[in-house]
Amino acid sequence: MFKEKITKIPLLDLWTIVSEHFPDCAMTYRRSSRGWKYIIAIQPILRHFSAKLPTDDMSKLIDKHKGNLLLHFLNYDLAYSLHNLSYKSEKLCDLPLWGLLVYDTWIEINRDGYYLVSQNDRKFNTIKKMLKHSNTGAQSFTIKNLKFSPLMQENHFKNSVNTIKHAIYMGEVYQINLTYFMKATSKHRPDTIFMHYLKRNPSDFSMYFPGDHFSILSFSPERFLRFDDRYIISEPVKGTCPRGRNTQEDKVFIKELRKDEKESAELDMITDLLRNDMAKVSEAGSVKVLNRKKIQILPKVIHSYSKIQSIRKKDISIDQALLSMFPGGSISGCPKHAALKYISELETYRRSAYTGTLGVIFPDGSRDYNIAIRSIIARGNDFYLGIGGGITLNSDPQKEYEETLHKAAAFL
Repeated sequence: MFKEKITKIPLLDLWTIVSEHFPDCAMTYRRSSRGWKYIIAIQPILRHFSAKLPTDDMSKLIDKHKGNLLLHFLNYDLAYSLHNLSYKSEKLCDLPLWGLLVYDTWIEINRDGYYLVSQNDRKFNTIKKMLKHSNTGAQSFTIKNLKFSPLMQENHFKNSVNTIKHAIYMGEVYQINLTYFMKATSKHRPDTIFMHYLKRNPSDFSMYFPGDHFSILSFSPERFLRFDDRYIISEPVKGTCPRGRNTQEDKVFIKELRKDEKESAELDMITDLLRNDMAKVSEAGSVKVLNRKKIQILPKVIHSYSKIQSIRKKDISIDQALLSMFPGGSISGCPKHAALKYISELETYRRSAYTGTLGVIFPDGSRDYNIAIRSIIARGNDFYLGIGGGITLNSDPQKEYEETLHKAAAFL
């Protein structure tokens, strides 16, 4: 492997240089040290997408390319096959069930500098020379925000909230995550739109994923699962309030969020669901809640989240653990099987990539996956933004609808 420190170049310049010369570049971005590594992956050596269930073939493909950088995608709709359920809502975006991009060359940005890393000496030298002689200047990715329009009527959303509340009252479920899509059209390139929104909505688990005739623009603040050797970490996000106009107002809102019974109950339920999911694939007694109700401040909203850790069983592979816990409890509900059934009946369209997961598989075999919320699916000139929230017995339909708009504020 070749690794060399390179001259620091402004982010937008760097992306422009490599993406113009090499197709299908990808990016992972973090807002703080909590997030995953900051990487620009340059021209994949393998693109693999499948409409079939992940089997041993997926694991073998990942193992075959260990030592490279891999970007991994799981479609939310995969959940219905994994849980033996049928999907009653319509297809919006016909995307593969899973996909894998393999890169042998990438740029890593760390605190101590920028590094060009490659398994390919020819590509390594080409990029090094190209960066050295490229003209850099203030690149602009500023465009007008896309004009998103909801694909679900407000009354439909509110009626669905009441249907869920009735199901909770009847004891069928405890909590369900209800979502819907907004749609916009644009002739701008998906990566241009990604850069535009990244400046306004930086998050710890952001990724630009160039798929097969589609792209995923994810600005997720939520870690689904991190696998480091046999350690598993999950950080479910539940509880949202808008940002204040200043630091003092933020402190007031944070205090209210911590005291909010509905938000607290929701986070507790999902934390327990994740603990149970992790216990199935982990050593007995190893599941621990390290933090409960931590606060995360984003440009437009404030979230609460918890942190759970366990030790994976020796006879359970990472892929087995990943698929066993998929989809994330924070974006499905509790109990998961019943929640998935209601989601398929109440939501207008299938979620596709939205609320699925995007992950980074590092050369050492460690992995880090997000929950693909705050994410846009791009197909041609169509852009689909998914938004939603958790519904409990104490939910107010009007407030729940307003909360979805708070979450979408950075895009609207």
